[in-house]
Amino acid sequence: MMQSVTAVGGVVGVENFTSGGARFSVYVPLDEGNPKNTRAKSPVVVLLVEDEEDVRQFAEQTLLDEGYLVLRASSAEEAIRVACRRAQPVDLALLDVSLPGMDGVAHAEHLLSQRLVRRVLFATPHAGELNGATAALLKPFGREELVRFVYEARDARLDH
Repeated sequence: MMQSVTAVGGVVGVENFTSGGARFSVYVPLDEGNPKNTRAKSPVVVLLVEDEEDVRQFAEQTLLDEGYLVLRASSAEEAIRVACRRAQPVDLALLDVSLPGMDGVAHAEHLLSQRLVRRVLFATPHAGELNGATAALLKPFGREELVRFVYEARDARLDH
């Protein structure tokens, strides 16, 4: 199977769980003939850090449906452990600004300074929480808002 996937430019992702088991994800290139297709052309890795279970599950499934490889965590400490297990930095981190133990801004600074992630995005229910310092996805958000927000950030990252 691996040869077939890589022969068409695809990738197989593996995520091990500390509680046992693993998740295998197969990613293959999408049809380039559809200009409206916003899916990731190659598996962009997104670290999703959200302490609210329902929001985390919704965001994870939305991003998976769009072709992203999603690593999830419910706290800053867990996110650091997840990111440290990777051989390469995570492409994008989507962080809840209000996390238990370490706020999202301090967490972002740590992830970036340790080169565990390439770019950080924030989600917050309060428009002024970041003092206009960076773009944020306002909660509650829907599928389209999340997809557009991550897609635009991904494209901005790839353009540099």
